[in-house]
Amino acid sequence: MTRDFDYSVQTDGNGYFSISRTIDPGPLAELLLGRRDRTVTFSVKLTEPDGIEVYGTVDVDAEDGSPSNAKKEFRVRSNEEKSLGSWDISMGANIVVVHGRTQPPVSNGTVKFRVTGEL
Repeated sequence: MTRDFDYSVQTDGNGYFSISRTIDPGPLAELLLGRRDRTVTFSVKLTEPDGIEVYGTVDVDAEDGSPSNAKKEFRVRSNEEKSLGSWDISMGANIVVVHGRTQPPVSNGTVKFRVTGEL
């Protein structure tokens, strides 16, 4: 089972950004897989703008704190997909937190990326 999450985030004057979003595998995943926690493989793809690189950290934790994962560093170029490795998630709500910076700095701009989760 694969699910995509599209994000758009504004950078500050120095090209830094931070985003926090809640993801939920949904009732279909719970129906098919049960309520217990699962391991998911995530990947990220920088979709806009072209000609830059983004680097930073990502963390995925259950909203209630269990399971909890260590944050991981990432670096991805425009239109490139990179694995973020495996994460333990809850079949309920999970919080995804991404902090990063664009290189070269995209000052007060928009960065778009897609995170794909695969059970």
